[in-house]
Amino acid sequence: MTPALQAFLAAFGAGLVAEPPAKTLFATIVLPTRYHRPVAVVVGVTVAMAFHSVLAVVVGEGLRHLPRTPTEFAVAAVFVVGGILLLRGATND
Repeated sequence: MTPALQAFLAAFGAGLVAEPPAKTLFATIVLPTRYHRPVAVVVGVTVAMAFHSVLAVVVGEGLRHLPRTPTEFAVAAVFVVGGILLLRGATND
């Protein structure tokens, strides 16, 4: 099995395990009652989840090839900016 296929299956499996408590589950339950096409809804949800997993693998593989040090600095900068924004927002309340 190729590493890309392993990554896809891991992302798809993790998404299936993590997704049930999310709003997608409720949409999957409600939409068939509205449109009376439960098979189409389930197929649509499955295709969307597969697309999401493929996109996650592609982006993850792309990010993996970035140089390590600049990536760490960029992540640190985003973290600091996010913390500052959160603190400023908390003082405005």
